[in-house]
Amino acid sequence: MRRRDFLRKTSMGTAFACSTSFFSAASSFVSGTRKTKVIVARGNDYQQLFDRTLSEMGGLSRFVKEGTLVVLKPDISRNALPEEGLTTHPLLVKHITKQCYKNKCKAVYVFDHCIDEWTKCYKNSGIERVAKDAAAKVLPGNHELFFRGQDIPGASVLTRARIHNAFSDGSLLIDVPVLKTDPETIISGGLKNLTGCILDQDFYRQAAANRCIAEFLYYKKPDLTVIDAGHLLSTVSGKSGEHVLIISADVVAADAVACRLMGIDPFTVEHLKIAAELGLGILSDTEIEMKNIVG
Repeated sequence: MRRRDFLRKTSMGTAFACSTSFFSAASSFVSGTRKTKVIVARGNDYQQLFDRTLSEMGGLSRFVKEGTLVVLKPDISRNALPEEGLTTHPLLVKHITKQCYKNKCKAVYVFDHCIDEWTKCYKNSGIERVAKDAAAKVLPGNHELFFRGQDIPGASVLTRARIHNAFSDGSLLIDVPVLKTDPETIISGGLKNLTGCILDQDFYRQAAANRCIAEFLYYKKPDLTVIDAGHLLSTVSGKSGEHVLIISADVVAADAVACRLMGIDPFTVEHLKIAAELGLGILSDTEIEMKNIVG
């Protein structure tokens, strides 16, 4: 089903269309101390948006230290061009990679377990080329030699999986999904993007798929989530060409904000609800401190 048709046939399209501005949703969040911070930045330049937002969060140096082995996990799952909005924009991946090296990280690894033929996904998304240009190590994500079996303590369904070596060995995880709709999980954001770290995708085609998506956070949580949300939000709002980043140290909270900006109750998104119930992230707007940045 095409994304536009999916939006029209679901409540999210109606809810979003009724809003005068998708950023007006931010006003409903209650500000306060000791809450999970989520920043929504919009503008025309990925570099400025990312740098300004990270400055608000204490700088990228808060996350990336000298000698850090960074895992940068974009969405490269589809054989699509950047302008189609099905993969993370390559300019965002390139800039984050450069900024990590600027902070003297040891290396940046980039990979994804693709749905379509992986070499075409890597090439046509533009991510392979720009990541390599920025000195990232771009690794295959569909070959079993790059995965090894790992136990997942705490999980009740996803108790063991073959996980990408880079994901397991990395000391810092930056999750960089593109925001998409999904007929099975409603949205594909930060949490769903992590399914591309597992070789055995059959886990996500079973009845307990949403629980598997949530339980993967028992293994490792992203240290920073940067959602590339502009394409989807501009599609349903009619404001084309504007970049939107949703950034947080809590992947569940970032996805929750993405949902609300789309007019979706995040508690209706099963994998997010389960993650919150398991104590793996924040979903309630009363526990989220929201800030808008216009660049």
